[in-house]
Amino acid sequence: MNTWILVGDASRARLFSANGAKGPWTLVRSLEHPESRMNDADLAGRQRGRQQQSGGVGRPAMEPVTMPKEVEREAFAAELGHLLDHEFDVNSYSDLVLIAPPHFLGLLRKTLGGKLRKHVIAELDKDYSQLPLHDLQPRVEQWLKDQNQASAAHTGK
Repeated sequence: MNTWILVGDASRARLFSANGAKGPWTLVRSLEHPESRMNDADLAGRQRGRQQQSGGVGRPAMEPVTMPKEVEREAFAAELGHLLDHEFDVNSYSDLVLIAPPHFLGLLRKTLGGKLRKHVIAELDKDYSQLPLHDLQPRVEQWLKDQNQASAAHTGK
């Protein structure tokens, strides 16, 4: 059983592969989205924000609905979602663990197809994107162990 662990935030992500509960993690891929780190003023000049025409009286004005930085976050989440869906379809992995700050985790959830959502075995809403692997792996493994114990206690198994 091959599990992928996505650890990321709005501007970077690492995908790890793990075989078994205590096996070593292998880095599958590292992705960067530097636009998510840019400020809104710089991004606004790049014409990337979404706008909506206001319904006021007189000359219509264009008001931003979504700030350019948020559009970049959504774009990176969509890129990751597409990659995860594709790799699942070609049987690169069977289960998925998502680890990201709460807001970005929500964006990621929106991008996953229905079949893939059924294979997300855990989600952790923490920003571990910059933790080195030797700190990351034991934290996540302990958290997963605690989750499994809590689930077993809840179901009476």
